[in-house]
Amino acid sequence: DYWSQKEKNHFYDVRNIYDFLFFLFLISTIILTYNHNKFLLKKYTKFNYFILSSLILILPFFVYFWDKIFHKFLFNNNFWMNYTNELSYYLFNYDISNKKTLCELIHRVFANFDLLLSL
Repeated sequence: DYWSQKEKNHFYDVRNIYDFLFFLFLISTIILTYNHNKFLLKKYTKFNYFILSSLILILPFFVYFWDKIFHKFLFNNNFWMNYTNELSYYLFNYDISNKKTLCELIHRVFANFDLLLSL
């Protein structure tokens, strides 16, 4: 097996978070689908634009945020910490993650801005 038990435990924790976020996404989609209120949609889009823009501001401090704030806030264990003898240490490199995250955030900001202008 390629993954250590610690890594598997962390992946399980992450999966629970993703499941919860997907549930929130479904609820939000249902609410927005059945509530064709243009004002509320515009309000939610502006809020989303603010959140995504804030995430871009965090990016220069990504490693600090990732280690000292994000993981310690979300997880009550140390399964998220990577060590050189684990595969995840090499797969989830900060430098690669940082560049990928920046590209994704910039794309989402522009997509939200387009949505905001179309309302």
